[in-house]
Amino acid sequence: MENWALILCGALLLSAFVLLIVDERRRQHDLLRVERMRTSALYYDLFPMVQYAREHDIDRLRVERNRVIFYGVRPAGRMCEFILEDWDYRPLDRERTRALAMLLAEDVPILQSRACYQLRHYKVTRPNGVRDDGYLYTIRSDYKTSLIYARSRVRLD
Repeated sequence: MENWALILCGALLLSAFVLLIVDERRRQHDLLRVERMRTSALYYDLFPMVQYAREHDIDRLRVERNRVIFYGVRPAGRMCEFILEDWDYRPLDRERTRALAMLLAEDVPILQSRACYQLRHYKVTRPNGVRDDGYLYTIRSDYKTSLIYARSRVRLD
């Protein structure tokens, strides 16, 4: 009985070690993809929207394989859309879509705050039946309320 317990403990430790190695490799792979995306022509063309997002309050940020959309808090409904096809880019694959979402979170730091924004990964089913990944950063309601209140206070004073 003791031998089986030792074997089981050894197997658990080995599997945990393998999972750590796999996770570290995935993280390194993600970082490499993010850096490649940062130096791409696509990101160069998208960067004015990133600067806009840094300077304004963003309600939602949607990243899909064929477009990036920023929705503003004020005025409600303000939208900036970057459609890859309009700029002569091919749609992104799964990994590049993920890398772009990660890069936008790095370059618009407020998106990384869990108290302010929530990240949701979702699937989009295209008319041809292909399922694509999408990423949505959504402002949290209490943070949005505080932003709107703060902006209205500034205008009143």
